[in-house]
Amino acid sequence: MKRVLISKEQEKLIKESLQYESEVNKLPSHLANDIQSNNTSLSICDTFDGHMGRKLLNQMVAERFSEVKGYFSDDVSNVTPDRVFDKLSKAISDCQRREKAIRPQLEQLCFNILSDMFHFPEDAFDLEFHLVDDINPSRTFNVFPEPANVDQFSELDGANEYDREIQKRRIIDAICVGGAMRISERALRSCLDELFDLDEELPHLYSKVMKLNEFYLFLEDIQNTDKEHNQAGYVEVVLQTDDSPASIKAEGIIFPILLNECIKGILELLTSYGLPDDEDRASEIVKVADALCYEPWDMRIGPALFDSIFQNVDDVDTSDIPYILPAVSELNPDEFLELINECANLTMKGAQMVHKIANRCRHDKEYDSFENDMVTKQSEPNDKTLVTDEEEVGEY
Repeated sequence: MKRVLISKEQEKLIKESLQYESEVNKLPSHLANDIQSNNTSLSICDTFDGHMGRKLLNQMVAERFSEVKGYFSDDVSNVTPDRVFDKLSKAISDCQRREKAIRPQLEQLCFNILSDMFHFPEDAFDLEFHLVDDINPSRTFNVFPEPANVDQFSELDGANEYDREIQKRRIIDAICVGGAMRISERALRSCLDELFDLDEELPHLYSKVMKLNEFYLFLEDIQNTDKEHNQAGYVEVVLQTDDSPASIKAEGIIFPILLNECIKGILELLTSYGLPDDEDRASEIVKVADALCYEPWDMRIGPALFDSIFQNVDDVDTSDIPYILPAVSELNPDEFLELINECANLTMKGAQMVHKIANRCRHDKEYDSFENDMVTKQSEPNDKTLVTDEEEVGEY
């Protein structure tokens, strides 16, 4: 028998290759093929390009798919997409029927949840949201991205920087989608008592809808196109100008979807700080990076991306997010892409980078809390703990 000697490094590569093949086999074939052919919402991003990038992406999606399958106690390996879609459609219809008479209460509950989670000031932005029978966006959304205009640059450095800004924006979009999914899931669990008081069947139906929806997302090769895209919710974010405040407008056909869209809008507003200051440049990047066709893959990848950042923050709370997320998005493209690459690969360096950002943000949060307390105390006429210009303080 011939013996073959291999080094430790070769052994490691062989094991990683076998593990990769195993992970590929865990995914539905259409998803594995999309990853192999670089046909995902993050295909333009260097972190997820090439063999190592596709391997990382496959691992993240396979872990997410395993998590979604874990929602169900029965074996779901032979379940067809059509069967899941039929069950999902029926559950949504049941939710809508039960919600019809209590929509105002559910909308108020949605507002209360958002206020409790994010602690945003009343004048931070205009927020309008509604439960509706059908989605009617007030503006047209890009279904497909516009081509990148690299011909505008006379030098390679300018084109490269433009490309990195588009990559950054594309990843931020996926983080917002995934973050909204994670946060809304947590928010639904936090308001179970209120939901049971309104209708004792709704919490069970909501759980069923969200689980079936995520499972269907992996089973079916969903393509958001003009003809095929049927929206269950939407959010429109308008940034602040000199003449008007920022605004978020959202609609959803049932409560969990409305809540998710509102949270996504808030995250999009928070990450808008990452766009270039030049409005024309920012608008061009948004047209290239933001499109409905990316949404199915953003939903598959986004939760893992969001987790890869915030799992490095000790005792993270949703009230930390309005500080940490803008700070991450404000990093220049090179720093941002380095952070994402390190976090996605679960490196110690990535954890240290996030820790540094989080510590700085929590200091800012504590200072803001102190300032708010001071303003509150100054507005209380009977409070003698503060010295004002009108009070006598004695002579020295």
